[in-house]
Amino acid sequence: MLVFSKRLDALARTAIVEAIQLDEQEAPQREIERQKKQDEENHAAQENARLVNKATFFRP
Repeated sequence: MLVFSKRLDALARTAIVEAIQLDEQEAPQREIERQKKQDEENHAAQENARLVNKATFFRP
């Protein structure tokens, strides 16, 4: 047996629609932030590799 409230069901559906709209609006900004974070991580890894290699090969 399944019991549900039509009022609560309507509120839930409205909330779902609003959440989908917010996700669509915020998706481009989240993608930009994700890409920026990935670029920063790549840069940090490259910088670390550069420092390791510099110490290995540089002999005054």
